[in-house]
Amino acid sequence: MLPKEAPGDATARRERERWTFFLREVAPQVFAFLFLLAAGTYCFTVLLNSKSPEAQQRAWAIFSTLLTGVLGYFFGKNAK
Repeated sequence: MLPKEAPGDATARRERERWTFFLREVAPQVFAFLFLLAAGTYCFTVLLNSKSPEAQQRAWAIFSTLLTGVLGYFFGKNAK
């Protein structure tokens, strides 16, 4: 049987676990979402506003790669 945990220790442990969860699980997801949003927005604006076919071709390649990665991530998560 485990010894009874002091109330102050339990509070400190829960706070530490909350921060650990945030740093290991939530923060990388938020960072990845913001990065993909920024890259996708940039590529989309290049596609709409650029007169250069070469720039549009590169932007479309990057945009389709990002979209494929996002779809693969979501469908891969659902398949597990």
